[in-house]
Amino acid sequence: MENRSSKVAQYDALVVGGGFKGMMAAYGLSKQGKSVAIVEATSELGGFLSPLVWKGAELDKGPQLLNGITEPQKTVLDDIMSGYEPLSEVESSYASYWNEKLTEGFAIPDYRALPVAQKSLVLYESLHQQSQSDKQFETISEEFLEHSPHSLEFFQNWCRKFLNTDASELSPINKSFVTFFGRKLLLDNELSLELKTMPLLDNVLAAEKISANFQTHNLYPKGRHLGYFREAFVSKLSDLGVKSLLNSRLVKVKNTEVGLNATIEGEQGSVELEVDNVFFTGTIESTEELLLGTNALAKCIKPVSQVFYYAELKQHQDLPFYTMNYSDDSIARVTYFSGYTADSENGNPIICVEVPASKDSSIWLDPDTHFTQVKKELLAMGIGMVVDYKAFKVPSTYRLVLKGYEDVLANMQEKVLAQYGSRVTILTPHLLTRASIMSDLSAAGVLQID
Repeated sequence: MENRSSKVAQYDALVVGGGFKGMMAAYGLSKQGKSVAIVEATSELGGFLSPLVWKGAELDKGPQLLNGITEPQKTVLDDIMSGYEPLSEVESSYASYWNEKLTEGFAIPDYRALPVAQKSLVLYESLHQQSQSDKQFETISEEFLEHSPHSLEFFQNWCRKFLNTDASELSPINKSFVTFFGRKLLLDNELSLELKTMPLLDNVLAAEKISANFQTHNLYPKGRHLGYFREAFVSKLSDLGVKSLLNSRLVKVKNTEVGLNATIEGEQGSVELEVDNVFFTGTIESTEELLLGTNALAKCIKPVSQVFYYAELKQHQDLPFYTMNYSDDSIARVTYFSGYTADSENGNPIICVEVPASKDSSIWLDPDTHFTQVKKELLAMGIGMVVDYKAFKVPSTYRLVLKGYEDVLANMQEKVLAQYGSRVTILTPHLLTRASIMSDLSAAGVLQID
């Protein structure tokens, strides 16, 4: 690579990381009238928004609804989609499978399938659960043991199955995306709805969301894929004048008398930018290494690797958008794309089967051999007639936060503040949903939501 340096360009803000968070940060800053550049190591913006292509169809990496979007957040997304077909309001359609029972309408475990004695203990602990206190827990298992000792065994098994990690290693932060922490399906829906009106009981009883009053939206470019939203987003950033530096990495940040100097290396060499502020939206480990030259946080983060089996079915079936599998099967979740996105080039439906697998496991090393077992598990769930499939290895789906993360992160942030002042902002690195990311950007003053 030729190493030449161009003249210094000036921007109000540099955003590091081109995933959804980085794109939304660049959008928000630009809408405030700031000149913005965004740097991304890969060849396109969007990260996990980009689809996989198989059987002539562009397919999301599992269920990718823009879910839980508030009305003000929807206004932002509507603006991003201007000039493109608008996002559709879609109904959340999901199910759970456990103890050889399929329960429609709930993605959480159906404890009603347990033997009476076990179910009674779980119900008892739920009804006697105390309101949340300020007590701090080091791990998610400690918190679960405090409130739900009789269902701890199930919880620990599911942590091992879905996350390939023991619950005793996980920070409580992971509660935000662990579907089996908290609400329990123990009673019939009609009774649950009645009881949910009572103080504190909403946290321990489950009722179908369609029956309750939730002021949020589940949005999707129906008939397409989330990559269509990505395309609209990229176009919007271009219209706003955001400079996208692709196939490029920020390698150095230093203080100047008037702001910050940022050195960026790309395919054509290096460039220097003079910026007022830098906003980091990428992995917290890479941020720490760049700013401080240390890697203390790396030991506190664990990516969850999975094999995604995309399977073509012989004919359409009446299936939910996705089904969580809480049994001892290897399958964690099945997504049925028909009705939401495209079918195969043959007009057949396609499903995505997620199987968590560590990188040293036999499943990861030889996913094709394991598909025989996957087909058996699908049949037990009522899904059959697979005519073709392809396995995709996804090295990082969720990024788990391990025990001790909070203290290490706080220490790192203190050092960054001392060295760079308020000109460097590290946006919350451990959020999962896109709605929570938008809320965090709003709280940080990066994204204005009316």
